[in-house]
This record gives sequence, C-alpha cells and structure tokens, in this order.
Amino acid sequence: MLSFLSFWALLGGLLLSWELVLYSPSHIFYWFVLCLFCSFFLILILTKNVLDWKKGFADYISFILFCSGAFWWFLWLDFNVIKYAIPFVIWWFIVYFAKESRKMGVISKKEKLVIFFGGTFFWSAISFGLLTVLGWRLWYCLLIFVFSFSFLSFSSVGLISDLPMQKIKSWLLMILLSAEFFICFAWLPFAENTLSLITTLCVLFVYDFQKYYLNPGLIKRKIILKKIILYLLFFCLALASTPWY
Repeated sequence: MLSFLSFWALLGGLLLSWELVLYSPSHIFYWFVLCLFCSFFLILILTKNVLDWKKGFADYISFILFCSGAFWWFLWLDFNVIKYAIPFVIWWFIVYFAKESRKMGVISKKEKLVIFFGGTFFWSAISFGLLTVLGWRLWYCLLIFVFSFSFLSFSSVGLISDLPMQKIKSWLLMILLSAEFFICFAWLPFAENTLSLITTLCVLFVYDFQKYYLNPGLIKRKIILKKIILYLLFFCLALASTPWY
C-alpha cells in the first residue's frame, strides 16, 4: 500500500513540477528540484527488482534526463493555453508504461526506447534552442547534447547486442554520428523543434540499422512496414513543425 501511494504521489509531483514551471517560471529553481526529486525516487520504485545498481545506473540517469529534459523543453513552448495540456500528455504516457514496470520492478524494452528517443528529442531541442534563440556558441550546445545523449543511448544499446564489445562499438558509433548530425543540422534555417525531430529521426535510423545489421533474423515484412510508418510519422511531424513562410 505504501509503495502504491508513493508511486502515485511521485507521479503527481512530477506533473505538478511540469505545470508549475509553465505557470510560474520565476520560481523555476524550486520546480526543477521537485522534478529531480520525483524522477529520482520514481525510477527507484520502477527498478526495485534490479539487484545490481551498477547495471541499472544507466536506466536511473536516462529516466532523470528524460524528465528533466521535458521540464526544460516546456519553457520553449510558445502556445497560449494548449501548452498546459502538453505536459499532461507526456505524463500520461509515463503513467501508461510505468504501471507495468512497477509490477515487474524493471524497465521494459519499450520503455527504454521511449526514454531514449524522447530524451533525445528533448535535449536536442534544448540544445538547438540555446544555439538559435539565445545565441550560445555551437560547441557549448554540442557538449550539452552529447553529454545527455551519451547517457540516454547507453541503456538502449543493450537491446542491439548482448556482446559487451559490440555494445561499446554501437554506443560510440551512435555518439559520433549524433554529434555529426547535430553539427550539420545546426546550419539549417529551421526552428529548434524541427531540427530536433530531424535529429531524432536520424538517430532512430542509425539505431535500427545497427540492430537489424547485427540481427538479420529480426527482419520481417511486418516490422519493416511498421518502421516505414514510423519514419513517415516523424517526417510529417517535422514538416508540420516547420514554418513555410
């Protein structure tokens, strides 16, 4: 019973921190501390059956980066009323996946991928926003993106291969290519959300390419069709988020 109440209290606190940063950004420090507090203890509940904390460390950091990345990304939203609904939508997805993880006590494969690609979108959007809106130096923004991406991608490369050396190679390749994508896309005349969608799409392609290249037995017609639909969805979102005037 206590675990159940703690679970929902932490989820409520996480949503509250996201909404309050939009409602009262002048107290952003307090809301950010609340976000970190709730995300930290929430991931501990979701991974309660992970006995070796070293193996779960990447999942801890990835989830905290996902929640904190969403927190800072909300500040870039320039909608009037609808912006208050966006945190609730993302929070609902967390609830949807977290309810199953709370029962199992481990983070599932789907959740790891959602955290990875969602976190990549949030932190790339933040980094591009710092570059294009606030005028930060490219290298500073690149370091922020690569630092966050290195943790977000580390837990997901375990889904590509079970071999330790192959995991390291895949991880390093994803970091190098993502940094290259960031530098190249930084010169495009698009908004930060559009650039982050394009970056996330390219990272998704690199992840899928490595996964199916190392595991050709996973390639099936149904999976390929789903991937094509997913790529088209990302592409349509990128087009929709681009101002054409």
